[in-house]
Amino acid sequence: MFFVLSGFVLSVGYLKYRERRLYLVPFFARRVTRIWMPWLAFFIVSWLCREYFFHSPSSSNPNLTEHHQHFWSSDSKTQDILKQLIYSLRDNSKALLPQDWSLGIEMKSAIFIPIFLILAKRSSVLLLLFSLGLTFFIGTGYYYTSFGIGVCVALAFCHLKADKIKGWMVCLFGFMLYQIRWAHTYMHFLEEQLNEKGVLLISAAGCGLILYGVLKSVKLQKVLEMPLLSHLGRVSYSLYLVQVIILMCLAPWVIVFMNKMGIESYGWMQILLLLVVTGVSIFLAHFGERYIEIPCVKLGRVVTKIIKKFQFLERFRV
Repeated sequence: MFFVLSGFVLSVGYLKYRERRLYLVPFFARRVTRIWMPWLAFFIVSWLCREYFFHSPSSSNPNLTEHHQHFWSSDSKTQDILKQLIYSLRDNSKALLPQDWSLGIEMKSAIFIPIFLILAKRSSVLLLLFSLGLTFFIGTGYYYTSFGIGVCVALAFCHLKADKIKGWMVCLFGFMLYQIRWAHTYMHFLEEQLNEKGVLLISAAGCGLILYGVLKSVKLQKVLEMPLLSHLGRVSYSLYLVQVIILMCLAPWVIVFMNKMGIESYGWMQILLLLVVTGVSIFLAHFGERYIEIPCVKLGRVVTKIIKKFQFLERFRV
């Protein structure tokens, strides 16, 4: 959904107003200031936390999952840090922000956005075929196909006359397709019929339908415009970046505290842990959005103005 939504957001303005042009150099510069620079700030925070605040308790009941225990379990050498700065470190035990694999895809996908726009303005069929082709001709192309699906949603939203479509029905059907990703794991007949690429492709199509359904439903939009959900939308990137720091530095100690308080019910421990970790994460994400993300966005606008002074760069546009 993150990739589908990115494809939609990056393209909808250019497809709604076809005379609007995408200037490549400012576009790529803004991708760096919007994605990489906030990540770099949280990367530094993560390093400081691991070096000075990270100390796992000797025992807690229950312990963190095996998946999370793998994080921060090895020291990062200089070369490991340099690799992660360009999203090329594949060892989660050494990664300071192990969820950054998706940000590498987000940055590389920017290369495809101009191509998607060129195809979208010429033929929706070509756009769809090219997007689907990425799945089968690139190893992890299904991620980039997700961006293409987002562009397809933007194209349909801007130009498809379908006022009689019930948005909630489209969302429901999209949700059913999205669940293929999880059902594939447990239903053997699906596992026999679909490979991993097929599952992810269907799941991404489901995300696209969910997004399109929301855009066509006034009621669903009103729900998502509730103050709490709107706030979560604004801080979502910072929330995504801060989550591992909170899980590693705070969650184990919350469990130890509940152990000392005599809370033994696994269900209650899960609920209380969820409330504490989520609350602290949202609180810190609020400051991340205000003092890291917003300044980076403003910097991107300044950089764009500077770039536009070099008129020869305006030739690179679609």
